[in-house]
Amino acid sequence: MLEHAGVKINRQTENTDCAGIPFAFGPKVLIEPSFALTLQDLRDTFQGKNEISASSTVVLGGKAGEKPIKDMKIDGTLRA
Repeated sequence: MLEHAGVKINRQTENTDCAGIPFAFGPKVLIEPSFALTLQDLRDTFQGKNEISASSTVVLGGKAGEKPIKDMKIDGTLRA
């Protein structure tokens, strides 16, 4: 859903063996209902060019959705 809201999501290009199944992992993202319930809520919150790297862990919730997130590049851990 974040990609549909305009956030660029980077994924690993190399496969990792996960219980015998090759899999290319992406970032771990958790969006709590207190942050956004609909795609329109996400589009209203993410403005400009936002990007999440493949190795990132992102937890979005609470009052973080009250202000627009603008031109943010996440490469690590973000809990908001």
